[in-house]
This record gives sequence, structure tokens and C-alpha cells, in this order.
Amino acid sequence: MAWKVSSFHYTLTVSYEPATILTEERVRIECVMPDQHWFSIGFGNSMHNTDMIAWTTQGSSSYVTDYWSIARKEPEVDEV
Repeated sequence: MAWKVSSFHYTLTVSYEPATILTEERVRIECVMPDQHWFSIGFGNSMHNTDMIAWTTQGSSSYVTDYWSIARKEPEVDEV
């Protein structure tokens, strides 16, 4: 899946990897996005008590952070 937000181009690929002798089953998410942008996914039907993951880019590095949202505001880092 590819989409454009304003003048920025994002490409998202989601794939399933079955378990092997060495690994458990996985869902692989790959997002190609512009530098100094973010992409996030929430696992719920609202922002109330919802687990979230956000990816950010900075130069040639990328970072992922686990969040927990309790309301319609900026979520806090999930420490658990």
C-alpha cells in the first residue's frame, strides 16, 4: 500500500511470517517514509485504553516506541 500525505510519500507493507523451528509466528510491518516523520498504529476502536506503536525517522535511523493511550490526548510511553 502506498499513499501520499500532502507532498510526502509513504509506502506500507504488512506481511505474515509463519513460525519456524527457530522463530515464533510474526507480523512484519515495513514503512518507508520521509525523514523526521512518524507513523503509528493503535490497537483498539478509540483512544481510550488503547495500546499504540509509533515509528519515527531521523536521518538514516528509525525508532519505535510503545505507547498506552487513556484518552483523546497525547499518549504516554507504555512502561509495561
